Order: sequence, then structure tokens, then C-alpha cells
Amino acid sequence: GADEVIVQPFPSVQLFQKRCEIVVGGKALPLRQMRPNGIVPPVSPPDGITGRVIYAGGGTPAEYGDADPAGAIVALDYGAGANWLRAFRLGAAAVVFLADGTPGTGEALHTDAAVNLPRFYYEGKAGDLLAGGVATIFSEAEWRPVVSANVIGVIRGTAPAFGIGRDEYLVVSAGLDSFGQ
Repeated sequence: GADEVIVQPFPSVQLFQKRCEIVVGGKALPLRQMRPNGIVPPVSPPDGITGRVIYAGGGTPAEYGDADPAGAIVALDYGAGANWLRAFRLGAAAVVFLADGTPGTGEALHTDAAVNLPRFYYEGKAGDLLAGGVATIFSEAEWRPVVSANVIGVIRGTAPAFGIGRDEYLVVSAGLDSFGQ
């Protein structure tokens, strides 16, 4: 229904997930990489990130109980908000967000610092990850060149001119090139 469509292609890069899984008790479970920190995607060394898996719910100090997150893979509810940072401050090797819970309003699950803090999302239940006690995460990603585009649709209004004879525009924008939380 647009009166005019303008496409402005430009070269860019896009992050592609090559491999992302957690191996628990000999069984590989699919993970999704979370948004990069700065431009650094959450990846593992070639031999993976291995550690015992602990569940800390919302990530508050009380929810860790006696469990020491140092060197561990910490499973947190997706609604843990900024508490994922606590896991890394306490020495966690990686964080896996669980489908249980919803994100808090405005809670970023990334940082703008260009640092690899390996964070992942698992759609299954916490019990799947805790079953083996120890797990290994394998995560690979690469930036690839792509062609992106700005797409502009012009829809003329019923009275598209100011009183001074200049065209009047209403700009509606939707960012499709952004990362989710």
C-alpha cells in the first residue's frame, strides 16, 4: 500500500551461530547463544567449557545457598535480570538462562563491554541440565559479510503540506537489525 518504496542496500556483517550445545550425561542438548557483548559473541574454546552445573534461580545470594559458582556453569531463570553478572563476578565459567521466567522490564542480558562472558539460552527444564552434575558447553559463531538494506516506504497523507508549502512527513521506524535481549 506504499506510494513509493526506496531500498538502500549496504555492506554489513552478521553473526551466525555455527554450533551451540551443552553435553550432559553423554546427551547433547541444544542451546542458543545470547546477544554478543559489544562485538564479542558467547563462544567456547575448541574443547568446550566444562564445569559442574548449579541452579541458582533468580541469581540472588540466597539462591546460591552453599553452592560455589567458581568454575561452574550456572543455570538461572530467564527473569534473573542483571543478576547474571553476579554469577560471573563469583567466578562462573558460563551462564545458561532457562525458559522458566520472563525477563524483567528493561533488564539487559548483555553488556556493551567487548568481553566474552558466555551466556546461553536453554528451552528445556532445569532438571535436564542438572541430571549429569558436570556438563560441557560447545559454542562456535562467526561474523560473515552480508548485504543489508534500509527500506523506506512512503505513504502520502491526505494533507501532506505545512501551511508554508513544504511537504510534511511522519516517520515510523522499526529496527530489524538489532539483537534481542
